[in-house]
Amino acid sequence: MFDEKSDKEEFSEREYLYLEILRSLYNWGDKGVTREVFYKEIPALRYEDLHDIIDEMEAEAYIFVEWTDLARFRAYLTEDGTTLAKSRIDDLQKKEKADPGTFIQTENIERI
Repeated sequence: MFDEKSDKEEFSEREYLYLEILRSLYNWGDKGVTREVFYKEIPALRYEDLHDIIDEMEAEAYIFVEWTDLARFRAYLTEDGTTLAKSRIDDLQKKEKADPGTFIQTENIERI
């Protein structure tokens, strides 16, 4: 999903959303995350983007998804997903501390 980036390079909107979804999953831990939680924690999130990224993460075996309805689910990180989350979130936090707000391209993200 991620190309190697220098400290000053910015993430695309999709990479940003992937990281935010990963961060939410990591923060909620064993409780799992519902789509409503994702919408609450990521204001710019659209259902199509969420569904695509969730499908991608599930195919890569980073998450397990329990579907409760056609459009409702609860997602949980797998061991591989937890390992990925720790490394990517640490990288993200280092970049945020080094240069807050300059590495994420947010100009194309619509706020709800």
